[in-house]
Amino acid sequence: MNTQWIPFHGTSMYPILKEGDRLEVDMSVVDFYSGDIVLYKDSENGELVVHRIVNKFLQTKGDFSIVMDQNTPRDFLGKIVSIERDGHTYRPVNSVFLIFFSLMRLRGWGLRKLALLGLLLTEKLLFHPK
Repeated sequence: MNTQWIPFHGTSMYPILKEGDRLEVDMSVVDFYSGDIVLYKDSENGELVVHRIVNKFLQTKGDFSIVMDQNTPRDFLGKIVSIERDGHTYRPVNSVFLIFFSLMRLRGWGLRKLALLGLLLTEKLLFHPK
């Protein structure tokens, strides 16, 4: 496994990733799946972005974003395998997000807000100690 630690900045992955978190990226991963949090290089501006794969077509978006990203799997640089916050290291849990994104597809912004509220309330359940 070829890993690197990088700092996280921004709000697009809130509440799972927060400003100041450190992320361990496995740069040797070649197989990516729905639910994985990935690091990719934006082909338009060259910035590094950390977002989640949200479907079988390997499209990505931030957990707190509404708009899908315009990238392709060839832009992927690696998969996030650990999150360090406040001196503790966790690994992300993908299965909860598959349920969350299914709820986000429901019609009506009220239901989407309810799904997001549920996600916020269960934040402690979303991480496993490494």
